[in-house]
Amino acid sequence: NCGFVYKQKPVAPPLPPRKKARLCIKGWNEDVSDLETFAPVVRFETVRTALNHAAHEDLELWSADVCSAYILSPLQPGQEVFMNDPDDPKGDTVLKLKKALYGLKSSARAWNNHFHKWLVKRGFKRSEEDHGMYVRGEGKSRIVLLLFVDDTLTVAHNSVLASFIKEFKADWEIRDYGEPKVFLGCDIKRDRKAGTIKLFQETYIENIAKRVGVDKSHPINTPFEPNQVLTARGSD
Repeated sequence: NCGFVYKQKPVAPPLPPRKKARLCIKGWNEDVSDLETFAPVVRFETVRTALNHAAHEDLELWSADVCSAYILSPLQPGQEVFMNDPDDPKGDTVLKLKKALYGLKSSARAWNNHFHKWLVKRGFKRSEEDHGMYVRGEGKSRIVLLLFVDDTLTVAHNSVLASFIKEFKADWEIRDYGEPKVFLGCDIKRDRKAGTIKLFQETYIENIAKRVGVDKSHPINTPFEPNQVLTARGSD
């Protein structure tokens, strides 16, 4: 009831896609009748607001994601999950999970609870309006962290951001993307002189075009033939 899943995850250009291999459990057999499965993520309206604040106040942006986030998360209290040993093709060995695993219906909630506790211990407060946003400090010491599953975007003054990055890296193995060029499928372009941060979905649209096989199509100015006469259905 488990297997390996292989995929390529796009990252910020010009870096090539990152190849990933995950051991996933077939979680559709999991009984979640007594478990919490919902995991909040930051709303995109909040992301736009945070970027607008960063542009207006000339704040720093920092993006990172936690490596293998789900398998770091303890299962929920009273939860028991068993699976076959992937190294035992005969299926004679059964393993009992101590941590969450990709594929479980409850894994996203387990990770969110685990990371939430870490943030709260370090003085962050979760927004009541958006549970994917956390804030610590006030004024120039304020740090705003946006969380989308295991992807984070931090907005802060340079004076406090450096110390927070060290604090973050001390407890988590992460992929440090620095100032983000891409977040949640949107390209981010910043002009500090003009005091602007703009969001584009050019890369997202190009990927969709490649997926449906129209990336080689030629663009036209008009979607219909010129001088074509349209009539109502059923008329002459």
